[in-house]
Parts: sequence; C-alpha cells; structure tokens
Amino acid sequence: MARNLYRWCAAALCASLLVTAACAPQEEELLPEDEYQVNEVIPGAQQDEPEPVVVPEQEDKLTPAGYDMYKLGYFAKEHIGPDEALYKAVFDAVQEQKTELDISAFGADREAVEKVAQALEDCYEFGYFAGLELGEDGKTLSILYEGDLEQGKQDRDAFRARVSEILQVVAGQERPAASAVMELYQYLCANITLDTESGETYSGALHGLLDGRTDALGFAQLMRYLLDQMGVEVHITFGEDIKDVWNTVKIDGEYFHLDAAREAEADAGQAYKYFGLSDKEFLKRAAAASWSSGKAEGVTYETPAATGNRFTPLQGYNIIAVDFAGERYYTIDTSGEGTPIAAYDLRTHEKGTVYTAQAANLAFYKGLLYFSDTADGLKLKSLEPESETVAAVADLEVTRLLCKADGVYAYDDVRGEETIIKPE
Repeated sequence: MARNLYRWCAAALCASLLVTAACAPQEEELLPEDEYQVNEVIPGAQQDEPEPVVVPEQEDKLTPAGYDMYKLGYFAKEHIGPDEALYKAVFDAVQEQKTELDISAFGADREAVEKVAQALEDCYEFGYFAGLELGEDGKTLSILYEGDLEQGKQDRDAFRARVSEILQVVAGQERPAASAVMELYQYLCANITLDTESGETYSGALHGLLDGRTDALGFAQLMRYLLDQMGVEVHITFGEDIKDVWNTVKIDGEYFHLDAAREAEADAGQAYKYFGLSDKEFLKRAAAASWSSGKAEGVTYETPAATGNRFTPLQGYNIIAVDFAGERYYTIDTSGEGTPIAAYDLRTHEKGTVYTAQAANLAFYKGLLYFSDTADGLKLKSLEPESETVAAVADLEVTRLLCKADGVYAYDDVRGEETIIKPE
C-alpha cells in the first residue's frame, strides 16, 4: 500500500525502547557505553562543565495555519520537485478516485509522472492510492488503487478532519514556532500509542490519527505532515540500519532531532526527553551511530547538522507540564526540601515562582495545573498559577497524570483505576 512505502523498514523498528521512571528529575538511563561514543572518565581528573544553554536571538513566528490539502512540504518541494499544476490535477483525480486522466495538456514524461507519484505517496490520507502508470501514447495516465475504496473515502475524510482539529489547537493563532512545535509533539505523544508488536496492522500516519495507535514511522510521518501544514521545515530521518525513524526540525534557525515514538513509549507526553536533541545528545539516546533523511526507499540526503542546545534543560526532567499560552512550564523542584512545583520561562528556562504545593505528578489543562498532593496522600488537587489558589478536585489517590485532547486523565496504578477530569 502507498501509505506503507517504508513497510520493509518499519517492520524492523526496535521493539525495545527506553522506558524512564516517573516523578522527580533524575539521572537518565542511557544506552550501554559500547553503543555510542563517550568521553573516558578518569578518577580525580577535572570534568568538563556543562555547556551554557544558548537561546537564539531569532524567534520565528507562525501565522494561523488552516488545512491546505494541496500543500507541498519542504521535502516534496526541495527533493522531489513535482510540476505543481500536474500534481494538483492528479491529486484531484485521486480524490475523486478516477482511474484515468488525460494529461496531454501538460506535456509530461515518465520522470514527471514519477515525481507526482512520489509526492502523492506522502498524502497519507490517500490510503487507497497505489501508483501511476503513463500510457504508451504519453497522454493517458492510469491511476491505480487498492483496498475498499468506499472505506478509503471515509478514512480520507476522517483523517483530514482530525488534521484540521489539531491545526486549530496548535496553529490556530499567531505564536512562536518553538512552542507550536512543542505542543504538537506533546499532543501526538499523549494521544497516540506506539505500537511495537502488531506489524503492519497499525503502520503509518493514517492509522495513527484514526486508531490512536501506530509505529515509529507513523509518528514521524504525522510530525512531518502536520509541520508541513504549519510551514515548518521538517525531515524524516532514519538510522543507517533503518531500526529507528524520527524527525529533524528547523526551529528559530537551528536544527534539532525529535523522536516522538520513543517519547510516547517512555513518557506518553509527560516529558521532553527526546525533544530538541543535538546530534551529540541524540547519539547518547539512540542506537543509530549515523543517519540520513528523506525516504528509506527513494530520495535520501544528508541530514542537516543539529548543534543547538536550547532545549537541553527540558531533557533533565521526568515530568513537565506546559502552559503554552502563558509560555511557561512547570516541573517538580527537588533542589531543596520537599517536592514543590516550580515555574520556568518556556524560552529562556529562567526560574520563576516556586509554589508551596507539594507534588508527585503534574498536568496543565485549560489554565489550571493539576497535581497529586504528596502532603495529602496523593489526592488530586488543582493550582491556579496566578493567584496560587489550591483546590481539591476529586477524592482520588493519583499515581500518574496525563493531559490529553479531551481532558486530564488521572490514574491510580495501584488499584488499576482511571478517571477523566473534563473542566468546563
């Protein structure tokens, strides 16, 4: 199937991903030292100081992005380069599920048709699209399909509806590009489950949005599809042995690696341990020693170098709750006594208010910070950050909190209970 263009490599994805413990910041468990390059630690020798975090002066702004089904993203424009008029004509034909199209007016050859076919393979809503064939006359284009076409139409429309909903959340108004990318990443990690066992059943972007479950390739495809819609330069990147698939994204003039699949598996949107990694940081967290971008089958190219460290402070926390509108994030401060909640500037990481509330888990939703109160038997409370007002939410003992699209999910893992909090 077209949406499974990477099928052969997706089946080889690592089923064993890093899993991290929840609660306060701690030293992250990395891969064995023989799987990546490390500096030898000599007892008594002076160790290198952590590099100071550098926040670029450039701050890109995103203008409101509505869904444009014809939009060609960075990869399609820069590395495939289809004739856009021909692409749109064929796109419309695939949308209408036509089997033939007269393209004599375009004067297209087989190379031009192949470029359009490659671009359409990345229109993940067309799960039924199977390829193009140019007739011997050079004028008639045969369009190939597979599967249940009526179901394919329904899936296409449902996929586009979900994309529109997500874009309204993360790109419905002008905002800094960095926070928009972070929110999209958190949204996908929290609302889609990484599937590591069922093979092709939950493969690709289409299943990710429609079934809430997909493989690592599906996460990478969704990040690229949605960031293309938002006008952010994004690449699908894969290791030299095709065991890992992730994204490389340009934010404020710098490139960073984002591995949403690993984050979803390890933290389900509670943290940013695999967000905004430099090449050096990524080598410590992935099995791949080298990588490239593009398509595993097809066009590949050298991945832009990721050298920035502006997101490094985020990677040290096991739990982060983000107020994207207020451009702040909250975590649990373990630098002193107890486990108070601390606020930080989302861009500069400057520490702000340290609240008296003691927490083991955090989730931010619709202006309120939800937490399990360690001073009150892990009961679920809410904190209004500006007034610092704390209120009881429910008589629940909470061991884990997740912020999803439809509310805050509170879990008591000891009793196996789940409660959904949906504030008005």
